[in-house]
Amino acid sequence: MTEISNEAYRNPKPGEVEDYLKSKNLDYYVKDEEIQFPCPHGDCDTNREHPNMKNFHCSINAMTGQYHCVKCGQSGNLTTLKRLLGDTTNKTSEKSYASTLRNPEKIAKACHDDMVNKHREYVDYFLGRGISLASMNSHRFGCGEFYHGKMFLTIPIEENGKVFLKLRRPPEEEDREPKYMVYPKGSVATVYGGDELLKSTKDSVLICGGELDKIIADQMGFGMPAISSTGGESTFKEAWVDKYLKNRRNAYICFDADEAGRNATESLAELLKEKCPKMSVFKIVIPKDLGEHADLTDANLAGITAKQLLESAEYLGGAKPINKDAFKELSVADLTKTLGLTIKHDDVNKAIIFLAMLSTYTEEDQLNVFLNARSSSGKSYLVQEVSKFFPSTDILVFGKVSPTAFYYSESVKKIGEDGEVYIDLERKILIFLDQVNFSLQENLRSLLSHDEKRLPFMNTNKNKKGANTAETVYLVGFPSAFFCSAYMKMDEQEQTRAFLLSPEVTQEKIKDGVDLVQAKTGNKTAFNKMLDENMERQLLIDRVYYIKELEVKEILIPNEFKVAERFKGMFKRLQPRSQRDIQHLNSLIKAVTLLNAPFRMSEDGVLVAKQSDVDQAFELWIPLNRSQRYGVSPQALDFYEQIILPAFKELKTSLTMKDLHNYNLKMTGAPLNQNFCRNQYIPVLESAGLISYEKNPDNGREMLITPLILEIESTDESSNKSEREGNM
Repeated sequence: MTEISNEAYRNPKPGEVEDYLKSKNLDYYVKDEEIQFPCPHGDCDTNREHPNMKNFHCSINAMTGQYHCVKCGQSGNLTTLKRLLGDTTNKTSEKSYASTLRNPEKIAKACHDDMVNKHREYVDYFLGRGISLASMNSHRFGCGEFYHGKMFLTIPIEENGKVFLKLRRPPEEEDREPKYMVYPKGSVATVYGGDELLKSTKDSVLICGGELDKIIADQMGFGMPAISSTGGESTFKEAWVDKYLKNRRNAYICFDADEAGRNATESLAELLKEKCPKMSVFKIVIPKDLGEHADLTDANLAGITAKQLLESAEYLGGAKPINKDAFKELSVADLTKTLGLTIKHDDVNKAIIFLAMLSTYTEEDQLNVFLNARSSSGKSYLVQEVSKFFPSTDILVFGKVSPTAFYYSESVKKIGEDGEVYIDLERKILIFLDQVNFSLQENLRSLLSHDEKRLPFMNTNKNKKGANTAETVYLVGFPSAFFCSAYMKMDEQEQTRAFLLSPEVTQEKIKDGVDLVQAKTGNKTAFNKMLDENMERQLLIDRVYYIKELEVKEILIPNEFKVAERFKGMFKRLQPRSQRDIQHLNSLIKAVTLLNAPFRMSEDGVLVAKQSDVDQAFELWIPLNRSQRYGVSPQALDFYEQIILPAFKELKTSLTMKDLHNYNLKMTGAPLNQNFCRNQYIPVLESAGLISYEKNPDNGREMLITPLILEIESTDESSNKSEREGNM
């Protein structure tokens, strides 16, 4: 793209301005470098009181060719003047564009180049409207001759890879109707900035009255994506609400201050309140003293900031705005109680999953979770139910996915200005509902361990000729990741990068789960109404949105070495993986701290953990550490402790699969799934060093299971309690 710069405009040759005025038989008066002449835009100089005096209101600089009328305020340059006086120079016709370029994308580039190199007066016009040179380049502003040989300003509009041109009358003809057109004819109105919005995780959106206002909003720094309808303020379609806005928490409408703008604001607000009941709808108020038809562009030119406009925004309805004063200190016990409306039992699991998702909103302390358990035990339900408390714009859910599909998913793929492909995972929640492709999991290891925030990967693709080509894709940002799988064999590198969880399968949980299913499906309307009216649930959802918008950069743990001593005191002997486990514990402490962010913020904007945050994190860590220490899922470890060890102690000999089946039947009343046991439990327990699995020397067709550790080491910090209370 050609960059706009001051050098792009050619100054007139010596004498060129005066020669042109002479050629048009215009009366003029030379004073130094300024040449005064009759205003070409109207009757500013037709009824002068002293016709013999050479005091025309319009003057043009002989060196630069720039002119300005002090009466009507119109300005331009020699090129503009020539066009106004009937001389069409340096213009490219629509016919030549259509015959040589053939598509709107190429025409957009040609129009941009034309404005840069031939029509500097339009660059000046946009600068006067507050549009920066950088914005003109990035949005490819241009100009060109289109319908009936008329000059139009152009803005390319892109949606799903397709481009059309929004045409606007130039300033010298902006009173002519229609003021706006499109090329090619028949191009359907769309949402300008819609593609950007779909890829944004921001939960607020600014809806502007036009394309220039949208661009001005981006420059002003509202802290949220801005969009506009290419068809005008009153044309925001219901289908667009479903596509672009239904998952946003706040919508700010910023239309013109005139009657048409007010009517369009009211109409759109009603539509949003109807279609998005969980959205708060606001109106950006343009100060009345800027004029009856003032818009965001005028507010920007008047020096009004985005912050000032947001602070004075008028609430129009919808969901009540988030009120941080309604928040109170929240304990992990309070958290599990609120989550318990839709998740029965599993208190530790649901608290860990929630806190791990909340850790998404830290700078680099995101937590990962592996849920390993048999089918139908509630792995996916746990994760998906907790995720309902988080903005859907932050959540990416995958079923079975290959590395290539993951890297090229439109929901995360972005193209940089230099053409590089990158996958934006910054502060995202990744949920994998099925066993992850091994190659993808292998590629994600560095990301899950937070080695680098920008990781390059080489992919092999076929070009148009069918030849293999290598392409670099960059994974950017630290997400929190959740893996749900009935496949229990895990590489040690995955075991140490995440918390290992398994849903409870107790009779009490199953009974309460049956009742919950009945409540949810038997009278769905009443159940959802109960959830919507539950104050604690709604406050927790609001708290998550509030915490996300804080964009926390740092969370401090005071007395960090006391925390390390407490951690080390929980074990008789430390293992190499303890170095990574302490990182996970620290992240858990920070997540508990983040839960109470409204009450942990220091004056310099840093969150500081309290002792209660540390204590609650340790309370969650104690039951977690049992499976973390051995790298075995809780369900597999339960099977070892509740079936294998008791059966071995009772029979006092190595066990066959039949022995396990009989003991399981006796203890649970249910037969053992021997295939699952043989292919899932046995390999992970053997890999962890908990059992040996060898052929029976007396029967080569039979395998024997022998426990190697007769008592699982428990985590007990009671011996350190008095010392800890004295030191911390």
